[in-house]
Amino acid sequence: MSVRRSLVVALALLGATVGATSLAHAMPETVRQDFNGDGYEDLVTGVPNGLVAGKKRAGYVAVVYGSKTGPGTRKVYTQASPGIPGTVESHDLFGAHLAVGDLDGDGYVDLLVESDNEQWVQDGVARDGNRSVLWGSSSGFTSGKVLPALTTSLHQGGTTLSGDFNGDGHQDLARPGDVRFGPFGRDGNAASVQQGAEFIESDQTTALAAGDTDGDGITDVVALAREYGRDADNQFVYSVTLARGSRDGLLPPTSLTGFRTAEPWHESLAVGDVDGDGRAEIVTGGGNDIRILTATVRA
Repeated sequence: MSVRRSLVVALALLGATVGATSLAHAMPETVRQDFNGDGYEDLVTGVPNGLVAGKKRAGYVAVVYGSKTGPGTRKVYTQASPGIPGTVESHDLFGAHLAVGDLDGDGYVDLLVESDNEQWVQDGVARDGNRSVLWGSSSGFTSGKVLPALTTSLHQGGTTLSGDFNGDGHQDLARPGDVRFGPFGRDGNAASVQQGAEFIESDQTTALAAGDTDGDGITDVVALAREYGRDADNQFVYSVTLARGSRDGLLPPTSLTGFRTAEPWHESLAVGDVDGDGRAEIVTGGGNDIRILTATVRA
């Protein structure tokens, strides 16, 4: 693939994920998959700041189902929709982040919807933020389940990534602190859990992405992190770290590179096969800069 073609693909990856990768703000995010198994790709957009039943920033997801003639049925799912768990409340931010995968192994792709400010209780402990799985089916999303909290922590929000992080052929879910390995039961419980999975070595995470960066068939997690303060030259220092997937789950993160920029929240992150070699490259950029990184293949 030519250098020009590589840059075009890299820019497209970043353009598709601006907002989706930022952990600083709740912005619309869009994913495409065939959720009803009819052979046509569907389009889902999360609208966390959406007004629902008079409740500000309650949030919803909007779905356009594909058909042989192009965009077909349009439907909006909220926490008041039949089969969807939860209650419509102001500032829940339902739809703040989306992830996809056949989590229960039934052949239909499922949709994970995060509610960054959902207030709820499990085991008598107050929680802030949760994630609900909307189960795919031939009729679309007709049922769902809130994933149970794994710790006693108040804060349960944060970006979740989907992928096969232990290479067993089942779709898993990873977030800072834990990995839930599939297949999932309809009660929301994972087959097993890896606790203590971290994606950065220090500082604050600004973006996360997943992909097979070393071509071993197991999904890896890439994190973009920024130091809290500016350096002596009034620049922000960023770092890119890689937590490789393995048969035992995600390995501890290692640093790939670092760079400096004057912009505090301008950097984006994407992972995808830019040059067609079967391995996912890591793309970062902001302003007039773009960087394409290739992880070292393990021996």
